[in-house]
Amino acid sequence: MLLDDARRVVWLNGPAAVLAAALGIDAQTLIGRGLQELMGEASGTALYDAVMANIDDALRMQDTRTLMAVSDHLALPLRLRIVPCADGVAIVARERNDDQALKRVQEQHEQRYRALFDAIPVPLVVYARESATILAVNHAMLAQFGGHGELVGTPVSTLVHADELPRFASERRKERLDAQSQGFWHLKRGDDSTMLAEVTTFDLQFFGQGARLAMVRDVTESRRLGADLQLLRAAIGCINDLIVITRAESSDDGTHPIVFVNEAFERHTGWLRDEVMGRSSTLLDGPRTDQHVIARVREHLRRGASVRADILHYTKEGREYWVELVIVPVYDDAGLHTHWVAVHRDISERKLLEEQLFQSQKMEAVGRLAGGIAHDFNNVLTAISGFSELLLEELPAGEGPHEEVQQIRAAAARATALTRQLLAFSRKQIMRPRTVDVASLVRDMERLLERAVTEEISIRMHIADRTPTVLADPIQLEQVLLNLTVNAAEAMPDGGVLTIEVSDVALGESYAHRHHGVLPGHYICLVVSDSGVGMDRVTRERIFEPFFTTKAGGTGLGLSTVYGIVRQSGGHIWVYSETGVGSTFKIYLPVASGEAPIEPEGAPESEAVGGSETILVVEDEALVRDVTRAMLSRRGYRVLVAKDGENALAVAANHIGVIDLLLTDVIMPRANGRRVAEQLRMMRPEVRVVYMSGYTEDAIVHHGVLEAGIVLLEKPFTEQALARTVREVLDASKDRPQK
Repeated sequence: MLLDDARRVVWLNGPAAVLAAALGIDAQTLIGRGLQELMGEASGTALYDAVMANIDDALRMQDTRTLMAVSDHLALPLRLRIVPCADGVAIVARERNDDQALKRVQEQHEQRYRALFDAIPVPLVVYARESATILAVNHAMLAQFGGHGELVGTPVSTLVHADELPRFASERRKERLDAQSQGFWHLKRGDDSTMLAEVTTFDLQFFGQGARLAMVRDVTESRRLGADLQLLRAAIGCINDLIVITRAESSDDGTHPIVFVNEAFERHTGWLRDEVMGRSSTLLDGPRTDQHVIARVREHLRRGASVRADILHYTKEGREYWVELVIVPVYDDAGLHTHWVAVHRDISERKLLEEQLFQSQKMEAVGRLAGGIAHDFNNVLTAISGFSELLLEELPAGEGPHEEVQQIRAAAARATALTRQLLAFSRKQIMRPRTVDVASLVRDMERLLERAVTEEISIRMHIADRTPTVLADPIQLEQVLLNLTVNAAEAMPDGGVLTIEVSDVALGESYAHRHHGVLPGHYICLVVSDSGVGMDRVTRERIFEPFFTTKAGGTGLGLSTVYGIVRQSGGHIWVYSETGVGSTFKIYLPVASGEAPIEPEGAPESEAVGGSETILVVEDEALVRDVTRAMLSRRGYRVLVAKDGENALAVAANHIGVIDLLLTDVIMPRANGRRVAEQLRMMRPEVRVVYMSGYTEDAIVHHGVLEAGIVLLEKPFTEQALARTVREVLDASKDRPQK
């Protein structure tokens, strides 16, 4: 029957109704009656008190209570079980003669719970609380730890690894005070291997004795995976490459939401992880990011294919940087495409070097073109200026034709100046290097530079004391500084500050690695900075090209000349500029490692006179050949001419008399001037040599420096220069070395 909290009957089952009928009571009349009334005369007796006490205990402890009672009416011994329920208490009466059936029921319950115990996949072991002897284990426990026989009856310490036994003994003392504990232990499996286990124990009663139930969870693999994951996270944290993981499925706009970024991403882009979660990686795109590259990447992703691309990205603050982007798909164990992993490798430095290399190659190609043009143009100018000089000597001064030819000669002179600038850019001009103290050179030019700028411009100089010398042509260095000063002044039409600095610096491997063509070492740094209008990116990339100018009426040869002089001096020049901020030109010249070749003191120019000696002129350009012959013939010389090297040797072989001087062009088809001179000297050792050239070549120079003892007449030349050079060489002492 069921009793409510007031000990009143609220329900009886069928057997209870039968028992009530045997006692002469209508079962329906029992509903609502109290237990004291039902027990009648028994109320107040020991039986009543025992029943009430067990009910109170069952409700208080929420546990079943069992007691034995005897029915005086039926003379039956009864077993009363008092079971607490949600709304009261249930009293189950069973005749004591049914002990065998009860035993069978108990056995069924035990079998059911044993089956449940064994079915649990987690290893379970029950051991005595006091003796630590194993009382029961489930199948999972036997499978992992019972390799050497039964476990029941053995000490639970046999499962613990030997290294853990001291700790186990210590924990056993604490175990007697704790009803529950948890910890990690190294245990021995049945095959003698070791496992790391998380062991959780609970107190319980096992067949009337105090025991503990231990649940053993193998965490060896999870710990290994955890350690691997921790190592992976640490490794990813150390990687400088940016790693971005996005979902495979795209959003409505066709992009893929970010689910992970590494620490390098945060450091490099300025975006924090929480700021980018769920957003698309397109947040790294910017105004100069190539949309064609983006379209190609998206097409590969749409097809589920890997992709590699170089792309321009932007940090949170808007700074540009280049990355080599590699995106690959990630699949789960079922083969489903779940994510994309993108690795962004910063290649800004590589791109900068590639850009510098491209710029260098472009300048080299333009330089070769400019040098070739200057060479050919110098031949033409030699003829124009030479014939105009001859005409001027024939025409009466002050008359129209004389003035017209004078204009032709002046135009040729201006063209000559332009070709010399082209030669400077193409590094084909002759250098006359000296050991130069750049700091002193700049100080000496200060007044000249002040006159080259307006009064609104303030010149500030920061020049280090006692800087090492460089090996360079001082006249060319002055030209470099003057050109940069004039350019800076023109960039500050409303005035400003022009800063000139000289210092010695050491350029290391890191700098050399970031700047194409630079070798580590000791340099003198010449810096010219202005606070003017500055330049945009497109202008910066072209300022050293010949004929490129942003000034109305400019020739576009000023900075190209600067570039050529610096490069021919073994140095490097870099420009840094932003629109509205100004420009800075940095020139690095290597510190001199030795003494410069010593040139003789410049003697006063002698009067250009003629002579009667025989001169062999070798020139492949007919105009230059003809004007040279005319100039020399007018001075009284006997002139032999040849159109190339082979022809020159044939002329010399057929000439019976003496050949006093060989006047030869350097660059010619079939045989250059150096080879002609060497072969002619084998035939005529006494012959002296003068070279002519529109630009320098390795035939007579090394790195732009004229070889010792070589006499070079630079084209275009005047009749005076030709006559003076020829006379000086012919009048020189015969024991002076000639090559």
